Amino acid sequence: MEHILYAEDFEMKLNLKIFRSALMYPCNTSMKVSVQSGDFCGSASMDIDIRKFAESSENLCRLYENLSGSARIEEPYGVHMYLLFQGDGKGHIDVRGELYQTDSLGIEQELRFASRFDQTYLKCFCYDLKRSYERYLK
Repeated sequence: MEHILYAEDFEMKLNLKIFRSALMYPCNTSMKVSVQSGDFCGSASMDIDIRKFAESSENLCRLYENLSGSARIEEPYGVHMYLLFQGDGKGHIDVRGELYQTDSLGIEQELRFASRFDQTYLKCFCYDLKRSYERYLK
């Protein structure tokens, strides 16, 4: 299922593939992340725990509602790619992250991004994530 956040000059797409037979392990979901931030763009796949992602989705909704706090999803292993959303308490959301990719020749690419947008852009995205993955909460 694809989840898309559009916000001014920032776009993020998340596609998750959950491996239900591996739920007992800390990496049980492959999440493709595509980001366009200003004129920069990139994509990578993160290996994550769907339960941690569900918690982050819940935190993202709290962030939208309270305008403060944070929500982070990070790989538990590897290069620790991450996505971080933080509220400034005044109605703005800061998002940043780091994505890495290695091609078949071993050449590494890296995208560090940051953006700020009004919290109203977050509403549909965060509630879509929460509805889709709340069943994985502990």
